[in-house]
Amino acid sequence: MPPLPCFISSRLKIPFRYTLYPISGTKWIPGYFKSMSAKRIASMCPIEELLVLIGGRWKPVILWWLLNGEEPLRFKGLRQRMPRISQKVLTQQLRELERDGLVSREMFAEMPVRVEYTPTPFGRKLRPVLRALDSWARKHVIVRKGRS
Repeated sequence: MPPLPCFISSRLKIPFRYTLYPISGTKWIPGYFKSMSAKRIASMCPIEELLVLIGGRWKPVILWWLLNGEEPLRFKGLRQRMPRISQKVLTQQLRELERDGLVSREMFAEMPVRVEYTPTPFGRKLRPVLRALDSWARKHVIVRKGRS
């Protein structure tokens, strides 16, 4: 798929040119250039692509709890492990993680309905990344908070 046309940023003091690369498998969407959704446009930077998948305040935490558990977690279990997240945000983040193929959602035909979340094989590949972030945070962030 060829790159989309270059754009010049007008909001910065020094305008720069950049090229947009569409993600393969996406469809043309009316208003494509108006929305400029990060989910539809690929970057040449792998870190930026990773942050599109797991960026934000809660996605890494959700993945952390799902990856460190031996059994699938239900919504309530995730909510109890993350008391500061709202129900709405947790629902939204789980839907995005499911859409991006990092988490699978299994619904059981019971009354009341039981829904369990597990990391997909693709999501499990993030375990070493999250462990490295955890290790770095334990050395640098928690120590720094203790000093202040």
